[in-house]
Amino acid sequence: MKSFLLSCLLLGSIGLNIYLLNTEVVVENNLDENTFQVNDEIKIAQSAIKKAELSNKKHKRNNRKIRKSFLPEDTSSPSVEHTQEKTENAVYEVQYQESLTKWDEKLNQHLELDLNLTPDEIQQFNSILKKRMTAINSYMEPILREQDPEVGYMNTVEDNIEISKINITYSEYLKGFLGPVAYEAYANFRKNHNANEFQNGTSHVYVEF
Repeated sequence: MKSFLLSCLLLGSIGLNIYLLNTEVVVENNLDENTFQVNDEIKIAQSAIKKAELSNKKHKRNNRKIRKSFLPEDTSSPSVEHTQEKTENAVYEVQYQESLTKWDEKLNQHLELDLNLTPDEIQQFNSILKKRMTAINSYMEPILREQDPEVGYMNTVEDNIEISKINITYSEYLKGFLGPVAYEAYANFRKNHNANEFQNGTSHVYVEF
């Protein structure tokens, strides 16, 4: 009888262990499956977020390209360099005009007080200077007409030779009008004026004739 009871207990214990072992395996399998499922859902969500971020960046880049391609360039606010250049040009123009006025006043005093020219003679003197400038402009205008005004133009050796010829021609006219002594006095007066302006740092106009 005791042997029978022991056998029953032993069989029951073995059965219980087998049941518990199967239950644990099922639980572990369920946990593993749930863990894998959660991990997969996290990976899918992260992938979706990355795709959305990339799509958003691409959309912004496309918007910038479209705006740049079709919208006119904003020129309402000029660059700092452009504004500075305009300011410098305006200042130089004022200084240039002031230097011209200063030279004209000193020249008239020299012609009247030092060279003793009459008003009519001063007018003839100025006429010779204007004719010289007209001759130079007539030579340079066809050349400058073919150049880009934004680039500017630098005189060539040939240009300087031609302008020198014009200067020589009108220097002879001026010497014949003033006489050798007065012409030499005027040449020295002009030379000293240029030198003084350069030394004082106010040389905005170089008087070459």
